[in-house]
Amino acid sequence: MTASMLATPYASVPLADKAVSDDLARFMPLLNRLRFLATTCRADARLDLASACSAIHVDRERSLDALATAMIRVVSEAIDGHVIFLAPGSPNMTFDEEWLTRLLDRAAQRDTVSVEFLLRRRVPKRNHHAFRSIVRAIGALLRS
Repeated sequence: MTASMLATPYASVPLADKAVSDDLARFMPLLNRLRFLATTCRADARLDLASACSAIHVDRERSLDALATAMIRVVSEAIDGHVIFLAPGSPNMTFDEEWLTRLLDRAAQRDTVSVEFLLRRRVPKRNHHAFRSIVRAIGALLRS
């Protein structure tokens, strides 16, 4: 599967195939897992932010895959736009993948200032709280 197969003609974020920076290279296994989940989630029904957020608060022992799947299913709604994922194993990153990887990295490091900055750059204010909850839950699992 190529990036063009995942993109739509009205994609709000242009595809920026670029080599992965050294600081993000350690996240390639996680990114490849997110890419795989993105391909499997395409056939699933959309999940709204409120449902995803409430599911996290009900079951704090959820696995990383379950939380990542919820995040992938709501990220387009969270940013009010289309998100582009490359095929698993691709050595490059799209702008969307780099943003999401940096967001999860900063959440895992408990860098709340950077998390807030990254959220405000792409996520409308009305979606901040719910999407932040998902990102923080994944960050906590990445720390453990």
